[in-house]
Amino acid sequence: MKAERWQKVEELYHQALELEKTHRDEFLRQRCGEDNSLREEVDSLLAYAKAAQTFIESPAIVELGKLLASEIATPERGDELIGRVVSRYRVLEKLAAGGMGCVFSD
Repeated sequence: MKAERWQKVEELYHQALELEKTHRDEFLRQRCGEDNSLREEVDSLLAYAKAAQTFIESPAIVELGKLLASEIATPERGDELIGRVVSRYRVLEKLAAGGMGCVFSD
């Protein structure tokens, strides 16, 4: 897709996203006219807009912190995390443990 075309799709997407759903169809009908491929591109992006709002709600480090703060991550039970996947990271080994918790490598 050429840069100018993508800019047009992106512009229409953002404008349509700001409208209430009931007004989007008419807005896009007017702005896209007979250009069905333009309309399809914008509709495709709008279909994923809701899912995109919750994609990666929090960074991996936040999720890892929650997991490690749980009772599983106590020095006595830290080995239970080995092999588990946290976000996109796999816990490979426990490096150390102490009064404040455990240190793992990914």
